[in-house]
Amino acid sequence: MSKFFQSLSLSAYEPCDLDPERYDIGMPIRKFDLCSDLGSLKESHYDLIVHNHVLEHLPCNYAVVLQKLQQAVKPGGYQLFSIPMQVGGYYREDLDRKLSSKERAEKFKQFDHFRMFGSLDFDRTVGMVLGIDKDYDLRDYFSENDLLAANIPKRWWRLCGASVFPVKRI
Repeated sequence: MSKFFQSLSLSAYEPCDLDPERYDIGMPIRKFDLCSDLGSLKESHYDLIVHNHVLEHLPCNYAVVLQKLQQAVKPGGYQLFSIPMQVGGYYREDLDRKLSSKERAEKFKQFDHFRMFGSLDFDRTVGMVLGIDKDYDLRDYFSENDLLAANIPKRWWRLCGASVFPVKRI
């Protein structure tokens, strides 16, 4: 995704990560911890904030993180994100850092996850924080032709294990 954003020649593009040394994208990456650095974000500053499969890794309150990121988006801008979701399942989390990697993998399907989001209560978890209802549909944001042209499978247009969520700041 970083290469794509760089190709757009966005002068204000600012890649961030908890562990920037892991990546070589041809430009500096700002070290940023979503659990402790949110206070440094300027309100109404960004046109777009993108995070892909991040919330499940945070050992802190994801709802506060989502709210603070949304505040950092300019009115009319977007927060665009994805999370792994268990279709037919419910939200669960365990922030206990003493939980072993094996136990995390058993509970959350990956050794470094602190939570699993579920489709059955999505409207009462992430949806409640950002105003996404249980009838979520990408066609509310993009035309069917644009989604097809972008090769986004129809099953991903609705709430599923691979949903992408564009949330506009009003």
